[in-house]
Amino acid sequence: TVKPNPVQNKVYVSFTNSEETEMVLTIYSSIGQLVYSKQISAQKGNNEIAIDLSAFQQGVYFIRISSEWDSYYEKVLKE
Repeated sequence: TVKPNPVQNKVYVSFTNSEETEMVLTIYSSIGQLVYSKQISAQKGNNEIAIDLSAFQQGVYFIRISSEWDSYYEKVLKE
């Protein structure tokens, strides 16, 4: 889940993970350009990550959280 959406400054990405694992959070522009990447340590159960998008230009972005086994995608609109 991504909240709020649309976003002006900070977005919160929430997800549930079946085990503790290292993951990569990436953000792509609407044309597929990688604009942000961060290694994260996900805990077993509920996780929430805050991302500051205040420096991003207005537009549509795609957030991807991926591990060795899974990928999760969400679209967010930056106002």
